[in-house]
Amino acid sequence: MQHKGAEQTQGRIGNSGSGAQHNNLGSGNQYNNSGYGTQYNANKINFFNAEKRNFLADIRVTDPRDDKKRIERTKGNLLKESYSWILEHDDFSKWRQDKSLLWIKGGPGKGKTMLLCGVIDELRGMGYESISFFFCQATDARLNNATSVLRGLLYLIASQNSTLLELLQGQYDATQAGKQLFEDANSWDVLCEMLLSAVRHESMHDIVLIIDALDECISGLDQLVRFIISLTAHVKVIASSRPELRINRGLAVAFEDIKVYLSLELNEKVISTAVKRYIHHKVSLLANSKGYDDETKIIVETYLVDNANDTFLWVALVCEQLADTLIAERHTQQTLQQFPPGLDTLYERILGRILTLPDAETCGQILAVMSIVYRPLSLPELASVLGYNGIHLRDIVEECGSLMTVREDTVYFIHQSAKDFLVRQASSIMPSGTSAQHNLVLSNLLHAMSYTLQRNIYNLDKHGIPLEDICVPNPDPLASVRYACVFWADHFMEGNAGQRQFEQVYAFITRHYLHWLEALGLLRAISEGIASMSRMQQIMETSTEPLESKRLVRDAVRFVRYYRIPIEIDPMQVYLSALVFSPKNSVIRGLFRTQEPTWPVKPVVDEDWSSCLQTLEEHQSRVTSVAFSAHHSILASASEDGTVKLWNTTTGHCVVTLDTDGPMFSVALSTDGITLAAASCSGVELWNTTNGCRLRKLVTEHTYEPISVAFSSDGVTLATGADKNVQLWNLDNGECTRTVTGHFRTVSSVAFSGDGSLFASGSHDKAVILRRTGTWTTIKKIWHDSEVRSVALSQDGNHVASASLLEVQVYNRAKDQIFYAWIEKMSIVAISRDGTQLAMCSGHSGVQIWDTASNRSKRILPGHNEPVTSVSFSEDGSLLASASIDGSIKLWDLTIDQPRGSAGHAASQQTHSRFLSAIMGALSVKMANPQESRGRTRQRPPPSYLQQYLPRNSQNPSWLRHQISSINIECQSNSSTSPAAAVVFCPFHATGYASGIRRLDDVYKSSTTRNISGINRQQF
Repeated sequence: MQHKGAEQTQGRIGNSGSGAQHNNLGSGNQYNNSGYGTQYNANKINFFNAEKRNFLADIRVTDPRDDKKRIERTKGNLLKESYSWILEHDDFSKWRQDKSLLWIKGGPGKGKTMLLCGVIDELRGMGYESISFFFCQATDARLNNATSVLRGLLYLIASQNSTLLELLQGQYDATQAGKQLFEDANSWDVLCEMLLSAVRHESMHDIVLIIDALDECISGLDQLVRFIISLTAHVKVIASSRPELRINRGLAVAFEDIKVYLSLELNEKVISTAVKRYIHHKVSLLANSKGYDDETKIIVETYLVDNANDTFLWVALVCEQLADTLIAERHTQQTLQQFPPGLDTLYERILGRILTLPDAETCGQILAVMSIVYRPLSLPELASVLGYNGIHLRDIVEECGSLMTVREDTVYFIHQSAKDFLVRQASSIMPSGTSAQHNLVLSNLLHAMSYTLQRNIYNLDKHGIPLEDICVPNPDPLASVRYACVFWADHFMEGNAGQRQFEQVYAFITRHYLHWLEALGLLRAISEGIASMSRMQQIMETSTEPLESKRLVRDAVRFVRYYRIPIEIDPMQVYLSALVFSPKNSVIRGLFRTQEPTWPVKPVVDEDWSSCLQTLEEHQSRVTSVAFSAHHSILASASEDGTVKLWNTTTGHCVVTLDTDGPMFSVALSTDGITLAAASCSGVELWNTTNGCRLRKLVTEHTYEPISVAFSSDGVTLATGADKNVQLWNLDNGECTRTVTGHFRTVSSVAFSGDGSLFASGSHDKAVILRRTGTWTTIKKIWHDSEVRSVALSQDGNHVASASLLEVQVYNRAKDQIFYAWIEKMSIVAISRDGTQLAMCSGHSGVQIWDTASNRSKRILPGHNEPVTSVSFSEDGSLLASASIDGSIKLWDLTIDQPRGSAGHAASQQTHSRFLSAIMGALSVKMANPQESRGRTRQRPPPSYLQQYLPRNSQNPSWLRHQISSINIECQSNSSTSPAAAVVFCPFHATGYASGIRRLDDVYKSSTTRNISGINRQQF
């Protein structure tokens, strides 16, 4: 049983024994030295309190100082003669004098990393007070992404400057988010702001930021390059990389007067001299260790100079081979001839030697596996991937030492070029082909998970412990299968799966699906699991697999998408609320029925899955607008909480949060999905969705009223509406090109047709004006009996839908006819791209779907607890997104038939009732059906402990669930106070003593609906 909160003894450092004792406390100069030997007086020693240590621990992904030491040690220590040339180079001098950005570019093995290690040391002696650096490494997941780069730079800055540490600590404390601040969807923006505030601080002078190997930043490279350029206004920057076009283009946008390029290939003479000095140094070390005579020493040095091609890495690898104790001094010259010039040819020689060793078969398997896995593997993970017992595995990996290394029990390639070589030479280590290797890995991973995974794998003594309060046991039972849990499906995709692979996956899902989801929850990887299962479903649907297998995978996808939130909060809910609230015909529920809790009463549920795929719940206030990207992979949402969020519609994961200048009322995405427009009362903000950067803000002539926005189909023009006019904007320069008049009251909604030929605007003057975009002439006016709130156009513009407070009209241009759908307080409308479906929202919490051909209602989509504020169709019309005042967004699959009036899976509950993720007291969440309770109903106010957590003027169940999970609820009576045994939302709130549930409160009506008796502790 592991969870935080247990009392821990804090470590104490004390001085004991005989002799002088010197205790230094506080910051400032410390001068207490005693004893023999050299004495050093250290200036500005910083003693960090617990809070500051927490900040440093949470932001730390690595200590770049340790990385530098490791790099220098593993590459044979730093040789000044091999890098000192740059200190006198003209480009370096220009950078020091009047440039802000120095980009050092060169091919693999040219010594860029060691060059920067030397530069870091030299800059410290040149008067630069603040130097922060980071070494990217593609094969290390901790070091190969843009977010980690910023975390590393900030960690070093904060560690070296107590004033800045105070500043950053304050920003960190204000969020109360802990480590999650640096790991969630907003981490990039948070880190950018922190780093900018740090480099702008008055205590920072002569700042230098150094980033090595930009090309090895696998994730977020483009946004990192852009941010580097923005930093040059405040600091000096040195970056290195291979001469890749992508980086060159990214840096090209920087002004010429702030940057300087230093190409190692164009400085052949100085690089050649540096390599020769490096060779001389390495050969001298070899001569001392191997006992070379002068003739042998000259032969070795000459051969290396003639064949190195100015590549430091080649020299280092050859010298490593020559240092082998099995190579006698008399065989040195003969051995030298086996090392041809060029990295690839040398790698071929090394690979050939490895494949002749006694452990050649296992070495080959290790190299094959490491060349196709998606991240470095720990030794236990490598054993699982290999299907190996792990004995002597470290020793065998070290036999591949010229290609791979083991660091902190994790296996890495010695250099990115080594992995690149193995990928190109796959046939040497994977004779059956890459696909067959993926299938072998898949088989081993499934076997390892089947052997390891089980219910309650962390042996928690009770359900309901929030994920953030669960500590990883030592030893971690998931250690060997962490990679397997996240990546097994990726190997399935890459293996061109056949009948055997489908059978293996089918067997695993039918036996261990819930165990796997529990593990994913513990690993904080539910989104990755959803993405994997969704891709697998796509493959399965086009395969010749039996219908039974397809139904299983479909149901597995629905299950994990629907219950993502409760599993992320409390992974054990996969066996509780996820099972009991699933529909009766759910395949997963049927397979794992024996795992269901033995509650005396279970909720009444539907027969089959409803149309609702999942609920998205991160906004803190009403969601005002939603919009799909062109291929419906991304959904944008705007909220009055001042944020715009971009969601992955497959996983339900919020991928980007954009913090805007105020409450947002409208959002739109360009056709290519790259540009997002978010509108408020004060203007329109344009954002780049690929990197989360704000492009510009359009200051419109509109005032006081919320603004509506729409992109033209070519992405060149943005229309904004408010006041009495429509403004058209050129997105290239941000200038208003035209003001379109015609309305005499507020313009509430604007829309382009998909083909860009037509434009519609709706107004509080009760009119919809349809215009041709070329001339902007009016071709039709459609009148309503009340204020128009929403307009929408089909792809070809043939259908024009508009909604007022009392009605919806659909105008068919081809027939010049209007049909009406009268619904009370109708204000929101959307039309599918092909014009066949109409979505309408009223003041109620449901969405009506109409068939425009028959002018009949097809279905009602219920589920929101508050009125719906916005709806949007995906491009193909298969998905619908609906947003609500309650802050939630729902994704609906319109290809699934939902019976009229169906309220979801738990028919007697509101939507949020299925999320039983708030657990308090000594027992887990339990459910009692209010229809089956016994006893009298008595009116009473909501309990005092609950009242303070209810949002003012809003009973937001999403908000309530998250808030309630972090408090300690106690049941109160005249005579006793004891922990609550269970909490449930249906929207009823059940409380009780350890002896059983006592009261069921309706948290929306602030009244007690039922007293429940007859349920005792043993029944929980």
